[in-house]
Amino acid sequence: DTPMTWQNARDFCLDMGYDLVMIDSETEKDLIVNSDKYDDQEEYWIGIYDIFEEDDWRKVDGTAFWIGGYKGESVNEEYSNWSSKVPQSSTSYNCGYMGKGAEWIDDDCGVSRKFICEFMISPYVISTDTKTWGLASDRCIALDLSLAKIDGAIEQADIFSRMSGKTDVWIGYSDEAVEGDWRWMSGLLGWQGTSTGTSFYYNNWSDNYPSSSSNWDHAYMEMTDGGKWRNTLNGYSKRYICKKDTSEQVCYLNGGSCSENSECCSELCSDNFGDCVSCLENGDSTCTEPSDCCDNVCNTGTDTCVSCLNAGEYTCSSYKDCCDKDLSCTSGKCCKGFGLTCSSHSECCTSMACGYGNECRKTLGVFCKFDNECFTNVCTSSKCSCNAVTKACSDNNECCSLNCFKGTCQCAETSGRCLTDGDCCSGNCARGICK
Repeated sequence: DTPMTWQNARDFCLDMGYDLVMIDSETEKDLIVNSDKYDDQEEYWIGIYDIFEEDDWRKVDGTAFWIGGYKGESVNEEYSNWSSKVPQSSTSYNCGYMGKGAEWIDDDCGVSRKFICEFMISPYVISTDTKTWGLASDRCIALDLSLAKIDGAIEQADIFSRMSGKTDVWIGYSDEAVEGDWRWMSGLLGWQGTSTGTSFYYNNWSDNYPSSSSNWDHAYMEMTDGGKWRNTLNGYSKRYICKKDTSEQVCYLNGGSCSENSECCSELCSDNFGDCVSCLENGDSTCTEPSDCCDNVCNTGTDTCVSCLNAGEYTCSSYKDCCDKDLSCTSGKCCKGFGLTCSSHSECCTSMACGYGNECRKTLGVFCKFDNECFTNVCTSSKCSCNAVTKACSDNNECCSLNCFKGTCQCAETSGRCLTDGDCCSGNCARGICK
């Protein structure tokens, strides 16, 4: 019955083991309206806000339900009951209340109103205020919860989806007790060392994190980096997420049975053995990047860990990842340089193609001085070119149409190569193909 500001009302509900009400349907709204305690002449704060991102309306459990102002739209067909001409796209009106007629209206969160609490059904308490890591931890403990432990990639994605805006979020990960020993609030060791350290549980560090900077003892989700984790000083105020710390294992440790990467704390499931692993052996076909593989070489075309890459295959980080010592690593591809024997264009490095003499040479439009620098064996006006229909030729590659017959370039049929419409027997040339 005592009017409070929106945040104070929410804190009151949480302290009682509830949360501000989230009205999910017309049926639930009617139950509230028909309650003996409901007064249709009063206004009541409810559990909706766009505090951290204007026009991104969320329920207190983080569910997005409305995007935009009064001309906006529902998210995933979530229920809403806005009054006419609201919500207003105003940075001053960031909290929602239920007005007369049970319609929703946005207003200044600092206004005092009555409010409605309900039993918490979410596994998380997602803060709508900011605190230092220490005070955030104290708040979670006061609610008989703890700063959240993230138990795998599925939960990481779920939590990230519940956040809005760019305000970072504290999690329950710290190396305050022992430098470099990153432990969850339960004491579980998850990581040891700095950015090149060892993982013992699920981790989602940003590149070059955790940092070894002095007193950077607490981890948070960096919202501008897709929710990846970083560490920093305790003194910064951030949002936070509380969770009931249970012994339930949501992701499997190395050696646990799995059928897909997301089931593993390491995010790596060996399809050879069906186990979670710290790195994938050669022949495993579930890699997405070189670091997934024990040999640090992943053929990203087939998602397979290999000992080395052949010409035309991705993704290399240096020439040492390529099987042939003559190959180069260019733009992540093991490839053949100028003058090397080839059988297809894909084997050749950037700005080259397999052509005249079955060798990798410069492709069309690249600077040249001599004909034999070009895969077409045609250098015109200092650029690799090709011969048009009716021009003399001694090899298919010399012709824009790839069709040399009896010493003359002939037109290309449908689906043949072309440079201009004139290279096609019929139709037109679209993106190098006769249509």
